[in-house]
Amino acid sequence: MEKEQRVEENARRLKEASETFDEIEDNEEEAVEERPTGIVQPKYKIVHSYPISMDSAWEGFKTSEMEHEEMKKAKIPMSMTVTINLKWADSMKGANLDINETTLLFEYPELYYLDLNLKYKVDSDNGNAKFDKTKKTLTIKLPVVGLTEDS
Repeated sequence: MEKEQRVEENARRLKEASETFDEIEDNEEEAVEERPTGIVQPKYKIVHSYPISMDSAWEGFKTSEMEHEEMKKAKIPMSMTVTINLKWADSMKGANLDINETTLLFEYPELYYLDLNLKYKVDSDNGNAKFDKTKKTLTIKLPVVGLTEDS
């Protein structure tokens, strides 16, 4: 008889826990953030891509000149990717993206403003940008061409 009572008690606890979990999910859906009333800085992420070769993993024969070149290349990324989260933007119509050698400026009328120091010199003419409507993110890929004083 004790075993049946434990099974019933566990079933009751499981039911209560699932009901509590459902209530938490409902509350999270209701707690959706409201659109900001002023201009805000969007969340963003910068990822640097560094060159890798099989020689780096293999650690075969190297001269001091080869090591010097490898160390020099390792300091400068090949490219950088800036991903901007634009939760309240439906399209890029009216948006302004201005990239020069060391800075990135993004403006979305009356909603977002972002001014970034990229810390490296980039080739803005050979970069690209893409807006993903489903994720509501703007992804900007830029080739890095050199160091700045901030690097």
